[in-house]
Amino acid sequence: FLFFFFKQKTAYEMQRGLVGSEMCIRDRLQVMLEFCKTPVLNSLQDEVVPIMCILAGKNKGELSPGHICESLKAGTLEKTLRPVAAVIANILMLHKEEIGKHMELYAKVLANDSESPQNRKLAAIVIGNIGQSNDLSKNDALNMLLNGLLKNPEEEIKMNAAICLGKITLGNKAHYIPFIMAQLKTQSEVSYLMLVAVREIVALNCEGIVEYVKDILPVLKSQADTDDEGDRTIVAEIIGKLLLANETLIYPEVEANLKDAKPNVRATYALCFKYWYFKGKHDLTRFGLSLVHLLELLQDKSPKVHKAVLDSFTHIAHVNAMNLRTHCTTLFEGVLPLTVVNPSLIRTVDLGPLKHKIDDGEPIRKGAYALLGQMLTDLYDKMDLPAIVDRLVDGLADESDEVQSIAEQILIKISEMSPGVILGPLEKILEQIMKGTKRLQEKIKKSQDVDRSSDNIRGFLRVLLAMNKLPEIDLNLKYQESLKNLLSDKIVSTLYEELCKLSKQQPVSYTHLRAHETSLHLVCRLLLEKKKQK
Repeated sequence: FLFFFFKQKTAYEMQRGLVGSEMCIRDRLQVMLEFCKTPVLNSLQDEVVPIMCILAGKNKGELSPGHICESLKAGTLEKTLRPVAAVIANILMLHKEEIGKHMELYAKVLANDSESPQNRKLAAIVIGNIGQSNDLSKNDALNMLLNGLLKNPEEEIKMNAAICLGKITLGNKAHYIPFIMAQLKTQSEVSYLMLVAVREIVALNCEGIVEYVKDILPVLKSQADTDDEGDRTIVAEIIGKLLLANETLIYPEVEANLKDAKPNVRATYALCFKYWYFKGKHDLTRFGLSLVHLLELLQDKSPKVHKAVLDSFTHIAHVNAMNLRTHCTTLFEGVLPLTVVNPSLIRTVDLGPLKHKIDDGEPIRKGAYALLGQMLTDLYDKMDLPAIVDRLVDGLADESDEVQSIAEQILIKISEMSPGVILGPLEKILEQIMKGTKRLQEKIKKSQDVDRSSDNIRGFLRVLLAMNKLPEIDLNLKYQESLKNLLSDKIVSTLYEELCKLSKQQPVSYTHLRAHETSLHLVCRLLLEKKKQK
């Protein structure tokens, strides 16, 4: 276990100024090396990197940069690869005269098929981090290695190479950006990887590539016109982040492409709103006007466009639903019809002796219900709750488990917020629950999808438990009769009892936990003692 002792400071108040003064670190650098292998590094990367650099600089005689980096590499967790790579790269850059040697070593790790995937990924990120502030365009051996790895049969290796390429681009944008654009135009087999590289560039220094935007945008539009949803999503993410950097330059392009004749292009640019909108990081006036253009796409005939629009609006509602308040009625009226099953989107696939139904409308219904549920949190006073409940009745009977689950969650939320709205259609709700539960009981008795069917029954029972709190529900004969019929089955009764016990459990009080009883292994006794005194 790793323990830190802080004087008048908690673990989350570490600053570089604390090194050697206010913060007492046992065994100094060695302890910090161990600390870098814990999950907490993810949340403290900005503080730990400068601390490690200071300590590494003061320990030149004790531990060489190579020793430090090898120690960091050993035992690194998958989830802390990026921050550990940042620490390693910053330490190596303290010793400019040795960068070439260490770059060669990490390039060998990246190229070595016998190395673990984790070590190869770490090596790629370290090289990329060094390349962010050092021009590696003349390192022919490295560039040749990356080109070869981009065509490696292993997906993870290709992705690591793409991430590395994106990072080193920042060291010489004039050299690498034209190369990436040319690959996107001519090499379709690596287009996704080139998009990953562009995404990395934009994520690290969006403002720094504004001068190249006029060359990048046409290429992104050509990549948007694809049936591959993964490619469209990554293009949307890039455009959304470019919007964050320069709305004035980028938005006219977005507005024009929302009206493009090709559904894939419209869908991609509709989805970019999901990556554009971050609270406090955009021009609200421009953003408000852009929502009107996005709302218009709810009437689009393409399911792909519907899904993209719903994803974007759900994200906006999650971040700050109040920005949708002006458009709430229009949005609600556009979303509600999308919860209905569309027979024209259901197709049958012939699998030899078997035929399989595929419902292309399922993601749209799922997105529509999810958006309604998100809007209820902050905009319930602007929404037609009875109309939503009517749609939820059908949602309980949806063939999609995911749609059913979201409908159940929304019903529970409405029963807590506005119980009276549930009482009117209560019989219809109970009827759907009874039908669905009986169907699932039959599956369990036939040993078909037992775990899945049990989970679905639990969903129905959670709705019933929520309704149990409705005013005068104990006097409602239909409810009591339905509950009695359901609980006469041993399987349902057992599941119901389990849920009842869980609902009566008291939540865990985190103030009663000691810090060293958590996975972070940090002891912050002063903070705990203060809480106890209160």
